[in-house]
Amino acid sequence: MNKIIGEVEVTRPQILHGDHHIVSGAAIADETAKFSAGTLLYKDEGNYVPLAKNDAEHKPVAVAVEPLEEKADGAVILACLHGAVRAEKLVYADGSAITDGSVEDLRSAGIYCIEGESAAQEE
Repeated sequence: MNKIIGEVEVTRPQILHGDHHIVSGAAIADETAKFSAGTLLYKDEGNYVPLAKNDAEHKPVAVAVEPLEEKADGAVILACLHGAVRAEKLVYADGSAITDGSVEDLRSAGIYCIEGESAAQEE
């Protein structure tokens, strides 16, 4: 017999848009400084690293769905690996807004930046 004994609602900054995503645990490189939800991430030697605004060498392949609250070795956070995300919530490692070039890089990785009224209505 199955019974529902309660419900739990988990709230986070709404980085994701819609209901079609692939979200997974992302191992963060050791000694990474804290960063906010919505930070673009690239992969380096099996770990995810926040993308710096002036980093022309790496391409984003994921978006942090939750923040890294403090520097910690062996940290794992949730990251969007595929699907739609809210364009206005996306940032580089320093917190600055992303550029059109990064939007295109994300699209190539299967992550689609959604802007406008439909994204704002879900909040």
